[in-house]
Amino acid sequence: MDTLKYALINVNTYDNVSIEDFSAQTASRISLTPSQEVAMIYVFASVRIRKGCLEQALNCYRELVPAVQEAESGCLEYVPTVDVPMGLPNQDNDDCRILVTERWKSLEDFRKHLGMAHSTAFRTKIQPLLAERITVKIVQPALP
Repeated sequence: MDTLKYALINVNTYDNVSIEDFSAQTASRISLTPSQEVAMIYVFASVRIRKGCLEQALNCYRELVPAVQEAESGCLEYVPTVDVPMGLPNQDNDDCRILVTERWKSLEDFRKHLGMAHSTAFRTKIQPLLAERITVKIVQPALP
């Protein structure tokens, strides 16, 4: 069986796609062929915020996270994080970036998440705070 190792999608940047069309457009762009099955997945969303808007963006997540946890049984983990500067030479610090770590029971659960009303409302609220498009990396464990 072929499995998905990773998929990279950019959200908030589809040409001629309104925020209301987002979930359908995204689902079609990350669809797998029927022979591809994916078990638990991890999603890493890199969210670059305009200077001075980090607290506002975190407030958007303060509303979103409880809604996701309450309404979506397929979500195992949903954690917005910010950098912890340690002075390591290979560390990439960005005080305007939120990295959201998500863990989902399945790719289908993540697809459903994209179309949920609270997800759509979140995208509308955070859009004016973004410095660049949100980039999402979807991965599964490489080892059993």
